[in-house]
Amino acid sequence: MVRRGWAESDVQTTPGDERATLPGDILVATVGQPAARVDREGGHRTGPGVEVLRLAEESNLSPQYVCQMLGGPWNERFVAGTLPRVRIQDLEIPVIPLSDQEEAATNVAVLTRMEELTQQLHDRVSTTRTAMLEAVREGVDLNTANEETS
Repeated sequence: MVRRGWAESDVQTTPGDERATLPGDILVATVGQPAARVDREGGHRTGPGVEVLRLAEESNLSPQYVCQMLGGPWNERFVAGTLPRVRIQDLEIPVIPLSDQEEAATNVAVLTRMEELTQQLHDRVSTTRTAMLEAVREGVDLNTANEETS
């Protein structure tokens, strides 16, 4: 099941610059691709292009899960305008039991971290490859360099 928009009982939406955030508030970027994160500390003032979601105490939504689902690829279709923006009320989140939300959030966080580490490895391999090509171009004897480090 997918919920389109937000039920009043689940969240309060407030324009970004009206007041400081509270710990646990969800900050949603509304310019460009949808993205969100949980404000762990609170006390921040947000600028234009950031909306604040505050989950109700009795909400059956996990803040981390909500963040991950707001950034889901299905919500990209709501980005519109000359300056690409998204209306927070249009965003969709799949509705699943709270225990499943927490498990999904944990799994997605692990996959996201793996993706970040893979990108770092890719970048380092690419840098090493480029350095080797440049060394060959400059006439560095790669066999001699390896013998010196052994």
